[in-house]
Amino acid sequence: MYGAEEAYEARDSDRLLAIRLETNTSCNLRCRYCYAQSGGDSVKIADFDVLKRVISEAKELGIKSVVVIGGENLLFTRISGN
Repeated sequence: MYGAEEAYEARDSDRLLAIRLETNTSCNLRCRYCYAQSGGDSVKIADFDVLKRVISEAKELGIKSVVVIGGENLLFTRISGN
């Protein structure tokens, strides 16, 4: 991770430190605090190869943190043959 000082330095020099990736919108839970609608008709799942490419490119830019957000992440299935 990184501290506040590094975060301020990154902000001031337009440098990337963290990204958030939404892997899917599917969810089988009904958590009160969550914005996701479980059982929705429009389930979207990110392509695994695209996620790999985004993380790889972010790493080249000096990324320190990747946060996975979205629906229930344990329901994310790999959409790649690799």
